[in-house]
Amino acid sequence: MEAVGTLHRPTNGSGQGSFRPQRVHRRSLASEPGPTLNAYATDWLHDGEAGRKASTHRFYSFNLRLHILPVLGEKAVSAITRVNCRALMTACRAKGLKPASMRGVNRTLSTVLSQAVEDALLPANPAFRMGKYLRVGDELPPEIQPLTREEAQTFLDKGAECFPAYAPLFLCALRTGMRLGELIELHWGDIEFGNRCIHVRRSRVAGKLTSTKNKQPRRVDMSLMLTETLTRLRTVRQRAALKSGKAVPPCVFLTPDGHPVDGDNLRSRVFYRLLEKAELRHIRLHDLRHTYASLLIQQGESLAYVQ
Repeated sequence: MEAVGTLHRPTNGSGQGSFRPQRVHRRSLASEPGPTLNAYATDWLHDGEAGRKASTHRFYSFNLRLHILPVLGEKAVSAITRVNCRALMTACRAKGLKPASMRGVNRTLSTVLSQAVEDALLPANPAFRMGKYLRVGDELPPEIQPLTREEAQTFLDKGAECFPAYAPLFLCALRTGMRLGELIELHWGDIEFGNRCIHVRRSRVAGKLTSTKNKQPRRVDMSLMLTETLTRLRTVRQRAALKSGKAVPPCVFLTPDGHPVDGDNLRSRVFYRLLEKAELRHIRLHDLRHTYASLLIQQGESLAYVQ
């Protein structure tokens, strides 16, 4: 098959003639439906992984596996229509997905199908501009649930009692607003004890080292209590290293047996159990970040500083 836009020289009997472009049309998608969405999206996910942030890759993978492919996976990419995209949104709503989650599913599908358009499998993206099918309607907006000052203190006290190895991590989360992946990847070299500040330079998502959410490092201040807590923790680590003859591990926060912290295990085996033991309402671990912001605003800090 000739390439698109190949130039042909029409000739007369003498072989003379002028150049004029002749466009060779691509194969008919109707006669050759091509790959299913399952096959195409799997290849798309794998081939583009190196160029994405780990959090973005995990987001796409999650939405494809749980929501998109079970509904549309067996359809040929070239046969996906606007009707199919609306049906997917209806299925997501029937499962009880919140509007924000539905927008994430649509964003993932639209991103895959945009690539399919570039690959000439579709003439246009049928998942584009689906906003009116994602409207909230009578649903309540998601509620951010920061802890109160009293609840936060209860959380820290019970954490120190029941999970002492993780108490410094939870204190750091509440006093700096750092994200879980940033806490896991906090190194001793990122802390300026003299200036009482932390330089947030990296994160870990789905077990993979990545940049911070906005790809920019930032500096956060440490309270006196957090500074003293991390100073004591550093001393403990230095003494243990001297005794074992090994170097101090670079990560600030470790499991009780000295291994790097796994975010999923921390949530399920420590954080949620700690909430139960402290008899606190169920919140997300990310709500500790919202708690940090809420408490700062209550004590009069500017929104610019909190952000």
